[in-house]
Amino acid sequence: MIVVVKFVLRAVSGGGLPWFVGHECRAGFVGLVSRFDSDFGLVLHEGVEVGGRRKAVFSLRPLMFDSGYEVVFPGGSSSRFLVDGNVVFEPGARGSMSVVFLVEDLGVRFLHVLLSSAGELRFSVKGYEFVIERVGLEFIDPISIVRSGELLDEIDIEFLTPTYFNPMQGDTKYCGAVPVVLVDALHSLFSYLRRETNSLELHLHDGIYQLSSESVW
Repeated sequence: MIVVVKFVLRAVSGGGLPWFVGHECRAGFVGLVSRFDSDFGLVLHEGVEVGGRRKAVFSLRPLMFDSGYEVVFPGGSSSRFLVDGNVVFEPGARGSMSVVFLVEDLGVRFLHVLLSSAGELRFSVKGYEFVIERVGLEFIDPISIVRSGELLDEIDIEFLTPTYFNPMQGDTKYCGAVPVVLVDALHSLFSYLRRETNSLELHLHDGIYQLSSESVW
């Protein structure tokens, strides 16, 4: 099972953050876990070795504000892409973040951490504290999806810029949806879940996909 944990966060104070805070959220999440279970925090930080290389045991969708914020750009900047802006938020601003555990045992272990913690849980991003107000859970069985045998004519993928992929070779940041890289990352994930390194032969032909984009701001 893949375990998806969704957090609803509230800012303790006002401040400002870059639009993309993936690395900072990852550090804050590992720090939160380490306060209650240092060994578990080390596993999350270092990952596990598969096929001679380290693989992450979780993925993270970083903090995205839902209310109490605005996006500002550096003075004189001619660019108006979200990734070039900064998010200024007020006390009480609310946002969301999600973590996906690729191994069920680790997801369950994290739930034990949450249940064993007493009092208010706080999450730190670049020195700013956020109260965890609500936690949602979802369990997904990828094997049952594969075994269903259902054939799909098309699939829609929401791609948030920028996104870090962990394909079979190297880690790279892409600011656009690159189908070949996306499929390679899925191949890597599938191989990890099956504890194999070259379990599938993939073929992706040019011209079978369409790309479109829209602003989330």
